[in-house]
Amino acid sequence: MPKAFDFTSPPFDRLRPAEVERVNRAVDIVFFRKGRTIIAAGTLPDHFYVVIKGLVEERDGEEIVTVHESGDGFDSGILVHQISRHDFVVREEAICYALPIEDFLELTANNPAFAAFFYKDLSLKMEAWSQRQAGPQALGALTTRVSRDMVRRPIFVDPATTLHEAAVHMDREGQRALLVRDGERIGIFTGVDLTRTAVAQRRPLDTPVRDLVHWEVLSIDEGSFLFEAALLMARRRVRHLAVRDESGEIVGVLDAANVLSSLANQADPIGTLIEHARTPAELAEASERIGFLIRQLNDSGTKIGFITELSTDLHRRIMVKLFESLAPPGLAEHACLVVMGSEGRGEYLTKTDQDNGIILADGYEPPDWERFRHRFTEAMIEAGFPPCPGEIMVRNPAWSKPLAKWCEDVRHWVMTPDEQALMNVAIFYDATAIAGDARLLDEAKRYLFDLLADNTVFHARFARAIDMFDTPLGFFTTFVTEKGAHKDELDLKKGGIFPLMHGVRALALEKRLTETNTVQRIRRLQGFGIFDQAYAQQLTEAFNYLLGLRLTVRLEKMRLHQPLDNFIRPDSISKLERDLLKDSLQIVKKFKELVRHHFHLGRF
Repeated sequence: MPKAFDFTSPPFDRLRPAEVERVNRAVDIVFFRKGRTIIAAGTLPDHFYVVIKGLVEERDGEEIVTVHESGDGFDSGILVHQISRHDFVVREEAICYALPIEDFLELTANNPAFAAFFYKDLSLKMEAWSQRQAGPQALGALTTRVSRDMVRRPIFVDPATTLHEAAVHMDREGQRALLVRDGERIGIFTGVDLTRTAVAQRRPLDTPVRDLVHWEVLSIDEGSFLFEAALLMARRRVRHLAVRDESGEIVGVLDAANVLSSLANQADPIGTLIEHARTPAELAEASERIGFLIRQLNDSGTKIGFITELSTDLHRRIMVKLFESLAPPGLAEHACLVVMGSEGRGEYLTKTDQDNGIILADGYEPPDWERFRHRFTEAMIEAGFPPCPGEIMVRNPAWSKPLAKWCEDVRHWVMTPDEQALMNVAIFYDATAIAGDARLLDEAKRYLFDLLADNTVFHARFARAIDMFDTPLGFFTTFVTEKGAHKDELDLKKGGIFPLMHGVRALALEKRLTETNTVQRIRRLQGFGIFDQAYAQQLTEAFNYLLGLRLTVRLEKMRLHQPLDNFIRPDSISKLERDLLKDSLQIVKKFKELVRHHFHLGRF
C-alpha cells in the first residue's frame, strides 16, 4: 500500500508546490469493507476520494452508472450540482485516499488547471487545459447551457435558392446562416459563403446555392454546456452550429457571436457605457470594467481567442468614441485613425502602451490640427491608455501626417533598413484602421508591398529579428532562466510570443497579406502552402497558450500590486503548465528554424 500521495497522475500533477504541501498535510488513507456506502445521494460528502485499491460502484438508484477503480476520484460532481447525485458503494474492499472536502473545493477555486480536469468529464474528456475554470465563484461561463433564447430561429431554404434570394433571406431575417434542406439531407450556407462566392469568386447572383452548401452540419444538443459549443467551434474551425432538441429536431442555429456575447454577458453594459460616455473620465470607467471582464473571462475558462477579440473590440470602441467626439468637422472624411502594435493585431489584453497615428488625405489641412492631436493623446491617457515611451501616438507628427509623407517615410525605411527602420516597418505593417477613411491606410500599405516586390534582402533582414532573443530552452528541454534581478524567471514575450508573432509577420509581409492578427495570418499562410494544417494548428495552439499564460501571470501580478512585466517563474506553476510551456517553446524553437530556412538567413 502506498505511503505517499501520487502527484504524478492527473489532475494532481497540475498542483503548484504550495498546493502539493497542503495536500500532503491534509490527505489521509481510509479502508472500506464490501457493501459500505461511502457517499449517499443527496448529501455533501466530507471528503473527496481517490481509489488506491479495490472497486467502488457509482449508482443511480439500482442502475450502476460506472465503476471506479485504482486511480479514479469521486465525487467531483459536487462542483456543479453542490450535492452528490449518486450513491457510491464498495463492490470490492477498497483503500482510498481521503482529502477533506474543504481542501478539495479550495484547490478547485484557486487552481484553474486542477479544476479543469474535473469539468472535462462534462464534455467527453476534452483537453484539460483548453478549458480552464477557476472554481465555484466563477462557474457562470462554464456551466451556462445552450438555450433557445440564445440561438437564432432556423431558416430552411431549397437547394435551388439563388445567391440573391439567400442574401434577401439573411437580411430580412437578421441571420448569418441559412439551412438548406434537400430531402433527408440538411446543409448550411453562411454569410461568409455568400461573400466568398458572390464577391471574391464573382459568381452570378442567380447561381443556386446547391453546389455551395456544406452538407455535413455540425450540431450540438440543446442543454449542452456553452463551453462545449465554443470548443467544438474552435476544433472544427466553424462559426455556426445547429442546435437539436431531445427528439433530434433542429430548433435553432448558434453562431460564434452568440457564444461570445453569452460568455461575456457584461460586454453589452460596457458597450452601452461607452456609447453614452460624454467625458474621458466616463470612458476610463468603461476601460476599468473591461479589465474586470477580462479577469472574469480568464478565470471562467474562456478561450484566449474570444478574450482578445472582445477586449480588442471594446478598447477600439473607446478610441473611436474619443476620436469622434474630439475631431474637428471634416477630419473623419479626410483622415484615417490607425492603431498599431498589439492593438493593431487584435491581440490587446491588459493595458499596454498605446500605439496610434493618423493618415491625412493629401492636400487636406485640418483646422486646429496640432491642438486636436495633443488633446486626443491627452484624452486617451485620461481614458486609461498609458502613453507610449517611444511616442508612437497621434500627438507625434512623425505618426500623424499626410499620405504622401507616410509613403515618403515608408520608402526611406525600405531603402535604408537600419534597426529603427525595420522596427517602423513592423509597427506600420500591423496597423489597422478603426475610424475615418480606411482607404488611406490601404493605399499606404499597397505602396509598401510594391516597394518590397522581389526584395529578398529586405525580407531577410526583416525576418532576422526572430533571433533577437534566445528561446529559453536548454538541452533535454530544460528551462534556461534569467540571472540578476529576474533570477530563476524567464521572459514569455521575448522567449516565445515575439519570435512566433514576428516570424509569422515576416512570412505574411512577403506574401502581401492584409491581415494583421497573428492567428489569421497563420491560417492564410497555410493556404499559401508555407506549412500544412497540422503545423498551422500547432503554431496557433502554442501562440494562444503563451498569450493565455502571460495574461494569467499579469492578472496575478495586478492582484498583488506588483509591476507588470512578462516574466514567470517556472517553478511557481503546475507540472501541467510547465509541460505545456516547454512544448510551446519547443514549437517556437522549431518555427524559428523554418523561418531561417525560408529566408535563407545564413546567407545574410
